[in-house]
Amino acid sequence: MKKVLVVLAASALLLAPAASSVSAASSSTASASANRVIRFINPKKKIRVAKKFKAKFVCSVDCKVKAIATLTYPDAASIKVSPVSGSILAHQVAWEYVTLNNAARNHLKATVGGSRLKVVVTAKALDGTKRVQTIRHAFKFRK
Repeated sequence: MKKVLVVLAASALLLAPAASSVSAASSSTASASANRVIRFINPKKKIRVAKKFKAKFVCSVDCKVKAIATLTYPDAASIKVSPVSGSILAHQVAWEYVTLNNAARNHLKATVGGSRLKVVVTAKALDGTKRVQTIRHAFKFRK
């Protein structure tokens, strides 16, 4: 257990100088990111075909969130998942889950090249500024 803690501490020290130099070099983007209410966490370009999908996001301030996921097939109509809404505390990770039944998963496997999972998240800041931000991401699939 001590070895793991030492390795994590060493890696954190190695990343600290790089992070400070990056933040000093990109001071112009700091003001743009200060206005952000919500952002995705590491959105992948392609995700594996599975029964469950998860899109993670985080708010910079306390916010009220509404998330809608849509599964689109190249040969059929889109399947819209019912919207999910709730409140999120600042810097707390939240996610939108999509669970498929067997028929939908099998059809997705057959049409993996043209299918997409589109996630739209709208966040409204609860800090009195009335900022509203909408973020979108379309995930492609891989086998």
